[in-house]
Amino acid sequence: MDYFDFFMLHNVAEGSYDVYTDESFGIIECLLAQKKAGHIRHLGFSSHGRADTIDKFLKHTKERYGDIFEFAMIQLNYIDWTLQKAKDKYDLLTENNIPIIAMEPLRGGILARLGEKPVSIMKASRPNDTAASWAFRFLQSQENIAVVLSGMSTMEQLTENLELFKNPIPLTEVDNAVLQEVLESLVNLTPCTDCKYCMDECPLNLDIPLMLTLYNETGFERGWFLDAAIRNLKDNEKPTACNSCGKCSLLCPQNIDIPKTLAAFAEVINASK
Repeated sequence: MDYFDFFMLHNVAEGSYDVYTDESFGIIECLLAQKKAGHIRHLGFSSHGRADTIDKFLKHTKERYGDIFEFAMIQLNYIDWTLQKAKDKYDLLTENNIPIIAMEPLRGGILARLGEKPVSIMKASRPNDTAASWAFRFLQSQENIAVVLSGMSTMEQLTENLELFKNPIPLTEVDNAVLQEVLESLVNLTPCTDCKYCMDECPLNLDIPLMLTLYNETGFERGWFLDAAIRNLKDNEKPTACNSCGKCSLLCPQNIDIPKTLAAFAEVINASK
């Protein structure tokens, strides 16, 4: 091929940030040279990283090269909107005028194969709709999504997807309430709102909201994303570093027993070793 229409930096995240921003490697300079030569038509990046890492990366590249990224691909679905704080990433990319490609719209097929309880919640509201259609309609309701990547294995699935995107039906307020009920039936969420009040008095400067987010993820699926996020934490950043002083809980407006929750998270990590 003489050129790529769309070329991405793979997974800009906590573990790759230093590599991509190390000017001695010249990775971004090389890609910009290839774009100038016409070998790359549109340059973007994918990411499973945190919103603050993406933000830092965009500020770094904008300062040196300007607005060079034309799209970004992130994991986006109605579960990860909360679990992996995809909403924060969506908002950040939207603020930077970067169109989004949504990967994992069905969370590897999980959101198309829900159990009896969540399906019954959906059917009570829209009897003729499939579980997969709810997930796609959630994405249709977000304005800054340019492409939805859907894995399809049957002609029936292809036909359904074509019909769904030919005639989009964004979610209503009632639909959003139904999806929230579905979410609560799938995951027992620790109700952290990321206010960060708990961090003000932490003697160890732990990023407590991040750890509560990761702990919520363990309650749904123990996948590679979670394992990678844990690996990227230093020992003094892990829940095992907590000394259970309790100062954080006194400041939590959601009344979360933070030391108890972090201890439970530490048990999950230790059990997986």
